[in-house]
Amino acid sequence: MKSGSCHCRKVSFEVEEPLSNVYKCYCETCRKLSGSAFPLVARVRKTNFRIAKGEDALYIYESKPGKNRYYCKRCCSPIYVTVESQPEFERIRMGVLDFEPNIKTVGHIWVSEKPGWQEITDSLPKFSEWNA
Repeated sequence: MKSGSCHCRKVSFEVEEPLSNVYKCYCETCRKLSGSAFPLVARVRKTNFRIAKGEDALYIYESKPGKNRYYCKRCCSPIYVTVESQPEFERIRMGVLDFEPNIKTVGHIWVSEKPGWQEITDSLPKFSEWNA
């Protein structure tokens, strides 16, 4: 098992690879809740993920019906996301991993909401929206 943690280390988790490849998501919700042009989030099977420490320090925010985002109450690090329509997966924020995963960025989603100041300079596929 490999690990991840929030900035203050109050919350930590264990994850077993494989993680899914990732898309850069430019939707307004992801941008607002990450404070960046795009977050990177990888899916992992729920059976391959567990909170090791600090479960009581997690704050849950329902960003839209059926989509819950889990943050550390102390340092506000975004940890993971659950989506009701895909209960078999957790979506882990790549920035909180304490290891270098074996993944690739495979495309750009919600490009229709991308801010003008963010350039896409690679040749990866671009999708106006995304419903996966």
